[in-house]
Amino acid sequence: MKEILFVAPTDTIYKNAIEVAENHGLDNIEVVEGTLLTGLEKALSYCAGGGCRVIISRGGTYKLIKSKIDIPIVEVKVGASDYIAAYSRLKNHEGRVAVIGYSNVVNFKMLGSIVKGNFYYRTVSSMDEVPEVIKVLREKGITDILGDALIRDIANTLNCNGILIESQHESVLVAMQQAEGILKAQQAERQRGETYIKAAMESISDAAILTGADGSIRLKNTSADRILKSYGTVNGPESIYDILPGNCLSHADTVEGKYMVASRRCAVKSTPIFDSSRCTGYMILIRNPGKTAFAERDKENDKDNDRSAAGYTFSDIIHESGVMSSVINKAKKFALTDLPVLIYGGPGTGKELMAQSIHNHSRRKNGLFVKINCAALSLETEDERSSVWETPEAKFREPGCGAGLTDAFALASNGTLFLDNISELPYEMQGSLLDMLQKNKTSNMDVNGRDETRVRLICSSSRDISAMAGEGSFRADLYHMINVLRLSIPSLNERVEDIIPLARWFLKKHASGHGMREPVLKKKDIARLSQKIYSGNVRELENLMEESVTLGSFDNLYYQDQKEQGREKDMPYYRTDRSLEDNDREYIRYVYEKTGCSAGKTAKLLGVSRTTLWRRLKNE
Repeated sequence: MKEILFVAPTDTIYKNAIEVAENHGLDNIEVVEGTLLTGLEKALSYCAGGGCRVIISRGGTYKLIKSKIDIPIVEVKVGASDYIAAYSRLKNHEGRVAVIGYSNVVNFKMLGSIVKGNFYYRTVSSMDEVPEVIKVLREKGITDILGDALIRDIANTLNCNGILIESQHESVLVAMQQAEGILKAQQAERQRGETYIKAAMESISDAAILTGADGSIRLKNTSADRILKSYGTVNGPESIYDILPGNCLSHADTVEGKYMVASRRCAVKSTPIFDSSRCTGYMILIRNPGKTAFAERDKENDKDNDRSAAGYTFSDIIHESGVMSSVINKAKKFALTDLPVLIYGGPGTGKELMAQSIHNHSRRKNGLFVKINCAALSLETEDERSSVWETPEAKFREPGCGAGLTDAFALASNGTLFLDNISELPYEMQGSLLDMLQKNKTSNMDVNGRDETRVRLICSSSRDISAMAGEGSFRADLYHMINVLRLSIPSLNERVEDIIPLARWFLKKHASGHGMREPVLKKKDIARLSQKIYSGNVRELENLMEESVTLGSFDNLYYQDQKEQGREKDMPYYRTDRSLEDNDREYIRYVYEKTGCSAGKTAKLLGVSRTTLWRRLKNE
């Protein structure tokens, strides 16, 4: 099935469209003929196959299709060549002429600049108005009427000379090129979205497969790839129906069951993905062979290696402070509902750890915890976005988050969707997210008589979204949708009692992880840690402790003091006769050698990219 459908309201436009498509190599455009209801019926029938992404039409047929079908519709505009061709067919060019049409078709300004004469212009909003308009024109002695096919026919039945304004090759080509532009923009958006969903799929231990509406396999994670390759081909089957029966997919609801996959009986779950009311594909999860049901928890999985499976619980939150205990108790109450939660906290305060804990304390704990980093969605520059969404129709239609959020909702069905850094979600994507949240209700009721949701939403932000909504940089309606339950995580500086317990826990964790000796905190080190200001919160403390483990000492706690005071201690990388820049460079070399010349570990400890690290090392 071709992705662009051209619905031609007249025989001439139909022939012109076919010629233009053939002459310009536009082989992804299907051309059919149909006027008004006939054209709508053909468009609906064609779209039922699921492959049509853009429709082209003209006049009243365009308006009717646009009101009934929720995909991009490109209008064939009436151009200068169309007016000239119609006007040239008039027998008496000196007589008075009337042009009647929908306001979206007739360009009176253009027509007036082309034809100098006694012209009357009339716009209509429906065909019901045309007979009365023609009667008024006849009373003025005007019998030459220019318009579309229906207006021509009505004019002829009322004893007037109806002249059809046909779309010539130039106008048809412009519309087709516009449709091609929209299609390319959609494809680019889907590719960006699929990058994000692929990352989420890879973090799942189950085999995950994303298909199109026809069952064609679009994306698969590593677990699924291993299963599919067992079928004997290099890349595995191209369609899900090659490995699963047709009844495992339903465009109406989620299907769960046990099926034979790769000669083993596996638990399979398929969830339809909807764009508006149209099923556009399926998210399929295949429980790894040897695991009997989706409800089982894989307790042997290491928490750090399975973050997307929500490995953390409230018991993993190291704390002794009363303020943190209060936050955890509040979060536990939130976990008992399906209402959206908005988690506020500075960078490094543990917002994702809190979100995973809420998920694991809720009735959805056996479902998936899917994370989307909204900051990653905003990495494209404004120029990149405008180059993709270059057509008026594409800009009018919110691109949304493409396959990224749509598929994430399907993947998180009966589980939790965590939108990290929600404040960074591009404004043009916020409307699409709002639409998805509004459609997230099911027809089922919970025990309290409230509508259930397919996906439990948790968002996080380090910025004040309320202020952003007031400034207009964040949609106010979306803010009120996600800000139902609000949880604020205090900074590490506000929970001083937790600093040393956290420091000891990080020292033990990283000493074990790196196979190194755990340095022992002395009283002066404890005092230093307790007095320090942590702009990076818990993450900064963890990085500091990992650095201490790597160095085998706590000299790094006092390095800033040495630079500020200009005093030299027993540190091989610090000398008072060198500039601050030179001492920094020596410190980088010192850390690099302590890590066994590991660029990855050094970059992580110093909080810089590998590119920056190599540049600093080369500039010695």
